[in-house]
Amino acid sequence: MIADEEDRAVARLRDELDGVRLASSPDHVDRVLRHVHGRRRAQRQQRVQMLTAVAVVVFAVAGAFVVTSRDGEGPEKSNTVAAVTQWQLRGDLAGNVDLVKRAEQTWKASAYAPAAPVRAVFAGRSPNISVCFDLIVLVADAAGSTEQVAFVTTPISVTGKPDQTRLVLRAVTTVPAGQQAVGFLSTTRVPEDEHVSSNGAIGVALTAPGLAEIEVRTPLVLDQARQTNIPAGVVWPAPEQGTGAWNAELVLRTPGDHKQRFAIAAGIGDPVVDHVSLRSGNGTVRASGAGIRPGDIIATPEGIIGVVSAADGTVDTRLTTIGALGKVQTSTSAIPGRLVDGTSGVVFEPTADGLISEGNRLQVLAWNRPELAFDIGTLHQGDQGWRTERVPGVVAATSALRIGGK
Repeated sequence: MIADEEDRAVARLRDELDGVRLASSPDHVDRVLRHVHGRRRAQRQQRVQMLTAVAVVVFAVAGAFVVTSRDGEGPEKSNTVAAVTQWQLRGDLAGNVDLVKRAEQTWKASAYAPAAPVRAVFAGRSPNISVCFDLIVLVADAAGSTEQVAFVTTPISVTGKPDQTRLVLRAVTTVPAGQQAVGFLSTTRVPEDEHVSSNGAIGVALTAPGLAEIEVRTPLVLDQARQTNIPAGVVWPAPEQGTGAWNAELVLRTPGDHKQRFAIAAGIGDPVVDHVSLRSGNGTVRASGAGIRPGDIIATPEGIIGVVSAADGTVDTRLTTIGALGKVQTSTSAIPGRLVDGTSGVVFEPTADGLISEGNRLQVLAWNRPELAFDIGTLHQGDQGWRTERVPGVVAATSALRIGGK
């Protein structure tokens, strides 16, 4: 309750009463004052209720504009308030106007030229000194509710001193308007790149401004160190050989430790990686999407599903078919072998000596290219040898990646 001397209305009433001769009961003044205080409390409560209602409406309207992809597996689409083309330009090289302008011209002069005005949303230098490059991320509107994103870099430097006089278009991708994270992984080298002994992919992952928890994840590597954001919301993966857009994804953490997953772009010159839909029925899996043709690999980041065997998108999911794609080997020790049908399942037969243990992972290097590694499953000791148990859930997936370009 507000003290009498602090309430101007009460003070004024007392002044008026002091100059008036009252003919009333002894408690009349106190009852009037109690009524005044009651009215003041009611007014304050009304103001609080009104402000609370306004706050609820504001939060409800704000929440209506936030649409997340989902909290689950596989790459999905997501829309947010800010389109990628509206992201603020950031990065330690954002002030290098000449570099940004030349990057824009590099994209415009390429075979992947955008059809709309271009602007930069990031310009910075990779902190990986032995695999270092300067990067400019460019965006432009595309057809429908999509946006184009291009990644222009300098050639790779192994000394931490990239040559800014030469620029390379590393990747171009199309994303749904307002996607909260973009990124690329490129395994293809250009003549200007300095030799990197690891021969792994280079890339970046970038979040929308204000978000910081982003990672590039692949089941190919079980023990993955937490990636450092430099600056906040930007990570610079330099994964081991075998990792690419075909077995990796962007993982964005939002409040409450929810995870949103997005596809990552493949580099120009890498095998084509597209998103496809899957449907299953009567023991058959079919893929639908643009550009599907026999011989394409269908996979999720977790592992390989099979190979397209017909023009209608039918996918051959047999492990022996997958084993015929290229070189089959154990994951860590790289013991080669072949997959054969046994009476109790598919068996891995090593073709070289080496230690194999229960639960070891099995991979296929598609088309005998070491940069294209896919998990097949795990090995378990059986009566006939090392029985292969495929990656859980891959055949039941409803969306996947199509990898072409054999």
